[in-house]
Amino acid sequence: MKPDTERRRRGATVAAAVALAGALLVAMATTSHAAGPVGTWAPPTGFAWACRVASYLGLALAVGVLSTMAFVWRGATGWWVLHRVAVAGAAIVALAGAVQLGILAGERAGRPPWSALSSLADVVRTDRGLALAARVVAAVGLVALVRVSRRDLRRAWKSLSLFVLGLLATWSFAGHAWSQRWPAAGMALDVVHHGAAAAWLGASAVVGLGALRGAGAGQEHVLAERFARLAGLAVVAVVVTGVAQAVRLTPSPGDLTGDHGRLLLTKVTIALVAMAVGEVARRRIRTWRRAMNAPDPSAVRPVRRLLLAQFAVGAAVLAVTAMLAITAPATAGG
Repeated sequence: MKPDTERRRRGATVAAAVALAGALLVAMATTSHAAGPVGTWAPPTGFAWACRVASYLGLALAVGVLSTMAFVWRGATGWWVLHRVAVAGAAIVALAGAVQLGILAGERAGRPPWSALSSLADVVRTDRGLALAARVVAAVGLVALVRVSRRDLRRAWKSLSLFVLGLLATWSFAGHAWSQRWPAAGMALDVVHHGAAAAWLGASAVVGLGALRGAGAGQEHVLAERFARLAGLAVVAVVVTGVAQAVRLTPSPGDLTGDHGRLLLTKVTIALVAMAVGEVARRRIRTWRRAMNAPDPSAVRPVRRLLLAQFAVGAAVLAVTAMLAITAPATAGG
């Protein structure tokens, strides 16, 4: 790529990221938390929840690929399959966001989304609508940037990071992180929480399905050790921010008896299972590394299975998280 083209690409991506961040900051200061009038139309049962789950999974895939390339396997930047996975993940986020915007427009107008497009302007004036619109823009921008930079993603890490942070901020701005008490702290905690969870679970799938199979012979244990370090840091961040958010949203133990509290306990229980599976995988990796100078390739399969099991349990956590997003926390009433 020519230097002038490279500078223009970087300038364009940074300008887009700054514009997105500026839009979010303006929205925080000017938009209302009002939900708007409720119409007679409602989406099919579970459809909105499914869109949320899809968006979480898409984010995990995109962030997982980028985290793997940055911290686990730098050689993967030239592997076109992972590029496609990252593009697919970001595209899923964009599509799910667009569908959720349509659902909000339909609920406001009292008509199905395809006949309620005129209500989109009103929807985008609300916090949730603006966040979803920004999410679609950021996800499409991430798709374009990955595709443009596919030959050498290492030169685009800063721009990619800005887009990922923008995406994470849209979840925070659209949910309880911004709408409940201590919003600034809630936003920061939520961005770190979602980002760490996406890196941990997404990288589990990417390393388990791709990296440990595509690495050269004798390099599997190196990648596994690097992933173990990444996962360990991510789990610490998830736990710390998760506890802080739980205190922010459920200040009293009695608040755990409500719907939101019960869902929160369910999420914590499933997350502990995922962490336990991850710990088993990390111990196996350490034992594998210490036991031999030339790691046995047959030891790769059990590690891959554990990583994929961790991702599967993590997907259940994301499903509960999607329910938490639409359930009012205890602080909503106080």
